[in-house]
Amino acid sequence: MRILVSSTVFFAVLSASAFASGGPQSESRTLTETLTFADPGAAHVVEVDNVFGSVTVVGDDRGEVRLVARETISGRTLENLAEAKRDVELAVVDEGDAIRFIVDGPFRRPDGSIRWHDVDYQVAYDIELRVPRDVDLEVRTINDGEISIRGVSGSFRVSNVNGGIEMLDVAGGGDAVTVNGGIDLRFAKNPDAPWSLKTVNGDLRAAFVDGFSADMRFKTFNGEVWSDFDATARELPQPQPRKRGGRFVYQKDRSFGVRVADGGPELSFDTLNGDIYIRRAAR
Repeated sequence: MRILVSSTVFFAVLSASAFASGGPQSESRTLTETLTFADPGAAHVVEVDNVFGSVTVVGDDRGEVRLVARETISGRTLENLAEAKRDVELAVVDEGDAIRFIVDGPFRRPDGSIRWHDVDYQVAYDIELRVPRDVDLEVRTINDGEISIRGVSGSFRVSNVNGGIEMLDVAGGGDAVTVNGGIDLRFAKNPDAPWSLKTVNGDLRAAFVDGFSADMRFKTFNGEVWSDFDATARELPQPQPRKRGGRFVYQKDRSFGVRVADGGPELSFDTLNGDIYIRRAAR
């Protein structure tokens, strides 16, 4: 079921000169919502699917999902603002054991993916969430925003395109990927499940606590790998050939692997233009 998020605070930002000249217009309002999961003892998922804007998620012990979102609509004319209000919404999908916040509009395909189209407005949401610490998270944004997650111990699927990702005091396993930005990951306790960090343009940083033990895979084209931990080289699986034009093609993988202490879950770090830093977490 899709529910339009209720608005508790609304204010418009319209300059007098812009209004008089018919120049660029903008409006902002704050949206809030508080929800609880139907079955407190079940596994829970919180999803945020944003397009323009930042996403901040903080874990706490209150057992609620609390949303505060600043919506900013901008356009060339007042008519554009009206069109944006009609077309775009921040919706809530409450599925009992999963709560999803989805920016919906004409850019959204039936399968949930995004297709870009030319419009004379932009709707951005800077989203802040408080969630139970043990939830599984799926968090996405595309433009004009960073993703910041703190104090959550479930599994993660996090993606950005034009912005960085910061994940502090987390546990569990998962993957984080962006295109233009770095990824910073700091563990509250050492991971017991696989992780994958990937970017095209940016550094990858991960900090681990005492007793760290894992198998790691690194890949960087224009960069270096730095580590505070002693490690030994480990052999990675060889790439499998692909058949093309009646011949087998072998593609070289620039990855290399190391083992820290006795090994453990595989942690993968992949950047094209950036360095990789493996650090001891500050006490």
